[in-house]
Amino acid sequence: MTMFPTSRDIDEVLYVCTRCLHLTSLGGLQRCSCEPNHEPGESRLDCPSGYQLCEICARSLAGGLSRYAWEVCFTCHDLMGGLLPYGRHSFMNRMGVSFQDTDPGTRAANIQKLYESVGFRRTLSEWGQLQAHYLLSTVIRWHDQNHIALKEWEEEFPPDLDKCVKATEGFLGVKSLSRWKEERGS
Repeated sequence: MTMFPTSRDIDEVLYVCTRCLHLTSLGGLQRCSCEPNHEPGESRLDCPSGYQLCEICARSLAGGLSRYAWEVCFTCHDLMGGLLPYGRHSFMNRMGVSFQDTDPGTRAANIQKLYESVGFRRTLSEWGQLQAHYLLSTVIRWHDQNHIALKEWEEEFPPDLDKCVKATEGFLGVKSLSRWKEERGS
């Protein structure tokens, strides 16, 4: 499987739960928030969150079975070129606290960065939920369904660079993503 999964990479058929907007395989390995958690030792997941919709655009599959998966789709990740910490693991986001570092100021600054990244992750997750709610609300025929096949979701909302740019601008609260990136020297 690639670093950015597609629905073709997954053994189980995934569905978007219209109540919590997380992905489920309807009782299989992938569980949404509405389903009971796996019993300890039952799951073969390295990371319990598994697959999900992209937390920026909510149009494409993101995540995976590893703690080293990205929380956003390839298009949104590529758009930012590593400027934002989209990885599940702090190492993916170039953050960490070295126990070999003897300077307390440096160690404290790195710990602060890690704390801030937790807040960023929470905000990113909430943004992804808002995007998914918005997209779901635009398809009237789905309003009375409990689950939407991921394939059908992706057909209704195909990856689109312009929509990823708009979603990223909304997340960052900026009018121009290109200007925001220029101001950061990228």
